[in-house]
Amino acid sequence: PHEKSAENSKDTIRKCSAVIAEVSIPSHGVGIEVGWADSFGIPVIFIFRKGSGISGSLRFVSRDFLEYDKVENILPKLEEILHKIP
Repeated sequence: PHEKSAENSKDTIRKCSAVIAEVSIPSHGVGIEVGWADSFGIPVIFIFRKGSGISGSLRFVSRDFLEYDKVENILPKLEEILHKIP
């Protein structure tokens, strides 16, 4: 996706009210983008599939973790978290 975008993800993240990161599978790219969001003071919400072995270091970036078993169960829980963000 970065090759086709006229804007890099760092600039996009800087404009966001919040970042939602799917962290079921470790990814250096997602980690970098989460780090940018954190450094910009942008709230990060982590979502992950039940039973995933997510990194313990994520707890230093956010208190908002959403575990799901089915993709269709994400949205109602996510809306709850998003409504709490100022």
